[in-house]
Amino acid sequence: MQKIHAQNFKAVKDMEIKLSNALLLIGEQAAGKSTIGKLIYFFKSLRQDFTDLIYGGIDEEESLEHAFRRKVWRKFYNYFGSTRHLHPKFQARYDYTSSAYVTLSLHPDRGLKIYFEPDFYQQLFFNDTLKTLTRQIEQYANPANAYERRALQQANANLEAYVGQLFNDDRLLLFIPAGRNITVNYPEPFKLYSNLQSDLAQQQSQEAQSVDLHLMLRFLEHTERMKQRFQSGDFETLLADKLLLGNTLDEEIFDLVQIRIEQILKGKYSYDQFGEKLYFEDEQFEEKQYVWFRNASSGQQEAIRILQDIFLALLDGIDVFRVVEEPEAHLYPMAQKWLIELFAILLRESDSQIILTTHSPYVLSVMNNLLFAWRVAAGSRQKAAEIIPEACWLNPETTNVYFLKDGRAVSILDKSTGLIGQNYLDDISEYLADDFEELYALRAGALV
Repeated sequence: MQKIHAQNFKAVKDMEIKLSNALLLIGEQAAGKSTIGKLIYFFKSLRQDFTDLIYGGIDEEESLEHAFRRKVWRKFYNYFGSTRHLHPKFQARYDYTSSAYVTLSLHPDRGLKIYFEPDFYQQLFFNDTLKTLTRQIEQYANPANAYERRALQQANANLEAYVGQLFNDDRLLLFIPAGRNITVNYPEPFKLYSNLQSDLAQQQSQEAQSVDLHLMLRFLEHTERMKQRFQSGDFETLLADKLLLGNTLDEEIFDLVQIRIEQILKGKYSYDQFGEKLYFEDEQFEEKQYVWFRNASSGQQEAIRILQDIFLALLDGIDVFRVVEEPEAHLYPMAQKWLIELFAILLRESDSQIILTTHSPYVLSVMNNLLFAWRVAAGSRQKAAEIIPEACWLNPETTNVYFLKDGRAVSILDKSTGLIGQNYLDDISEYLADDFEELYALRAGALV
């Protein structure tokens, strides 16, 4: 099992968190949820940085090790700024396996110290298989015919697969930040993305890039690719096209997915040459009405990209790694429930890994119900499925939930029961109930 251990970093004092297929981080604002999520993504994406470095070629005068260390250092600086402001005892360690990890800390001069576990170090920088795969890519770097293009594609695939083994992960990575409505509100998000990239190129030579800006840029790029898939169509069209090509899909699962999507959006999404629209029923009109998505509610705008991402991952049958900030943003509690169920379906139908950072006690309660359904099903599978669809059940063995407070993280999922600790579910309700009881006692006293 992969895990991260961070100390003395921003709001984090000392946290060790074990990753699983489903990981929920809950706590108040400034508790360290986003910091941990971004650190995990930072370490996870080193795999892609490593392969990108090989694809891009390395200066003959520079070793792979030196080039990768420089890339990691630059990435950390671009994400989190200068190390001069960090606590002198800062440390972040990520375990890819029990015997392969990377540790970041500070040198005495406050520069970033990057330590690779010795065996992992050997596998990355003195690996004959990796050298052979690199030579194959170099051999077909400029393909002259169809045969060489296929050979290059195969060489790239072999490298990706092998590096995935070294880092113990081959999932497609994406950080889904809060403020996702930016991808709807701007009429030309790709132009915005290009302009930001241009500004970024100038900025990088002068100062560190904000991690939030970097992650939003990546997300905008991903959004444009998703929108291209939906051009002149909708969720139903993409599914129908896939089935026409002879792909075997579980249509019951996709029926449920589409129902949940429409329940969250309160209508049907469509994208044509004029833009993104949301169609809905109105009793005053015979034909369906629509609003431009840029005029839809903030909750609908925040949710649409997550919904498209989940749907496409299921449709393409791929394993993904996602860090999702505030999935509940601007959503009514019932819509939060439906969205968490969609994440659960993705987890059940693939070997994906989802990290959610949230303030919402509703998200916590929904996850607890999905975990409870898994447990109850051991004796009443059919009846449990009538309450919560089986595709939405969460396996406690592949789920972790942490409560973050005062710079520390506490696991609140009881593995013996497979449920979230009841005291954590009740805390917020008790605070509100205490206020009510005090006010009620005050009023009762006044009436006496």
